[in-house]
Amino acid sequence: MSQKKVKFTKVEREFLDELCYLLDSADVYPEEKKKLIIAKELFEKGEYFPNVVRRIEFTFREQALRGGLSPEFNSVYTKIPVILRKTVPLGSNPGIMQVMPL
Repeated sequence: MSQKKVKFTKVEREFLDELCYLLDSADVYPEEKKKLIIAKELFEKGEYFPNVVRRIEFTFREQALRGGLSPEFNSVYTKIPVILRKTVPLGSNPGIMQVMPL
């Protein structure tokens, strides 16, 4: 069975590029990388992009509040609200989207 080709918008592609950069970076904590690999696989399988972004946000929220994220990942994590605004359809409420950890 062939896997469907997932098409990404420019904003989504840029976020995925940042995700790939984080996965290649030695400055990102191993535990963060484990979860980001799961997120990348979900994106590649065609999961609804905003849901996966929201799951990333939810998974790392507590660490982010305590200042426990690697500086590399924190710079991307702080962009998540902007990414959600750009990828969620107009009139949607990202606050009610599926939220479960990765």
